[in-house]
Amino acid sequence: MDSKSHGVIQSHRSRPLESNRTNRMEAARNTYSTLKEPEMNEKPYHELIPNLYMCGAKDVNQLIQEQGIDVVVDLRAEVDPSELTPLNITRVHAPLEDHAEGTEESQMKEAIHAVVTHHQAGKKVAFHCGAGRGRTGAVAVGTLMELKLASDIDEALSKAREARSILKMNEAQRATLMRLYP
Repeated sequence: MDSKSHGVIQSHRSRPLESNRTNRMEAARNTYSTLKEPEMNEKPYHELIPNLYMCGAKDVNQLIQEQGIDVVVDLRAEVDPSELTPLNITRVHAPLEDHAEGTEESQMKEAIHAVVTHHQAGKKVAFHCGAGRGRTGAVAVGTLMELKLASDIDEALSKAREARSILKMNEAQRATLMRLYP
């Protein structure tokens, strides 16, 4: 190939590449313009029932500051309770294993009891795991069942998801809750 034809090929290629780049940028603009813009007041935490909040670990401090939380129930088994940042609130460590094959009934019952007891004492309570999905979801369901705000596990999960749509439970957590709330 001589330099003349090489120049033509290169010139020929540069136009479609530039055109493709423009098309990609336009497609990206169109895609992003159709995405729902987050609400300015959208919070990373959610209220399950009045004065009872759920979140992920990274959002706890914001929740404490914005809602005046009295008690935080930390569901993470992977955290040493002595490493928790001391704040002027009550912290309860009620560890549940994440993605465990089986969830111990006694551990689940203890976590739910901690949330319910403090809430019934008139405290503003928050509970969380790492991401605020799995263990948080299971405790939210158990809390609604314990407070008799749902008639079965599926109804409780549906109500909890109305408050925080990302909640989920694995089969072991569901089985544990089914044994606790037959």
